[in-house]
Amino acid sequence: MTDIQTFDFKLFGYYLPTNGFCLVLRGVYSGKKMGLISRLFLLSWLPLRLWLELFQTYVWRPKVKRSPSRDTSNGGAYGKNGAALDREVDVTYVSPEQLDRLNEAMDKWWSPITPLQGLKAMNKVRIPIIVQAYYKDVLEQDVDSSSLSAVLQSETPLQGAKICDIGCGGGFLTEALVDSGADVVGIEEDEYDVLAAKTHWKETRGNEKKGPEYHHVSVKDFSARHAGEFDVVVCSELLEHLDDPMGYLPFVLKLVREGGVVVITTNNRTLSALAFAIAWLEHVVAIIPVNTHHLHQFIKPEEIDSVFRSNGFVMKDLIGYLPIGLTARLTWRLQWFLTSFTGVWYAQVAKKEAA
Repeated sequence: MTDIQTFDFKLFGYYLPTNGFCLVLRGVYSGKKMGLISRLFLLSWLPLRLWLELFQTYVWRPKVKRSPSRDTSNGGAYGKNGAALDREVDVTYVSPEQLDRLNEAMDKWWSPITPLQGLKAMNKVRIPIIVQAYYKDVLEQDVDSSSLSAVLQSETPLQGAKICDIGCGGGFLTEALVDSGADVVGIEEDEYDVLAAKTHWKETRGNEKKGPEYHHVSVKDFSARHAGEFDVVVCSELLEHLDDPMGYLPFVLKLVREGGVVVITTNNRTLSALAFAIAWLEHVVAIIPVNTHHLHQFIKPEEIDSVFRSNGFVMKDLIGYLPIGLTARLTWRLQWFLTSFTGVWYAQVAKKEAA
């Protein structure tokens, strides 16, 4: 999972403190129940936040500050010469120096009060989307709503599917795909996120069943070694956090075999997304930490489709999804549902045609 990016820019001779304000707000937001003062502080910041988002999207695009250890413009990077080693993650030994950061990553992803629980709840819509794409577009079976429901009720609807989960983070979707019967490889550029994913599987499942194969590697390096190996490649809730998503996407597509599909889920660059995904979720109900999303980084479906077509893919489906249960008492109980409205969140499915 990529790091959340921050921006500062100069206007009328002054630096607008977008980063500074967000650091303060991150201190206010701790993933625990928020007090009245904290909520009022978030709401007071909202008008300026909306103005900044609109300005950065439609007037002036800010320059991204890249970490020296990460540069997603070339498909992601770690290590010497901006390249990560393609290696499967091993948690049989974790050094004392790594342990504290691993524990932090475990808390970030798997604590009962983590704000990322909303992302885990998103599996309720992501798994049906992936299952439908696999049956309808890979296996080329007729799948209507009733037959899809029957398939989803089976224990392993993805039995036999070989899937790559790009930017797997702490393993929310990866584990759900394995539980659905798929043979899954998760790749992640953050060393401690992927260590947390591997550790969680080992601690909760052990040798109960074949687990996911996790790799700490950039998508650029991984796609160079594993091109065309997967029936389904999933890139979920990642592109909207990257410096250059349209430059990153071809490396993702390279992993799909002929006749296979790619499933992208992300945010649409619309005023509806600004109002709901940013203003409502980050400031009003404070379910998501402030500065998680930026409107100018959201992507329109036609922009992704343009990359699909230039890489030999044909778009097969465009599906919207939204959360409900957005009250203060239901902060950690986000429930997602599918919809025809694609103005906030959407999933885009494309198939790789034969050459």
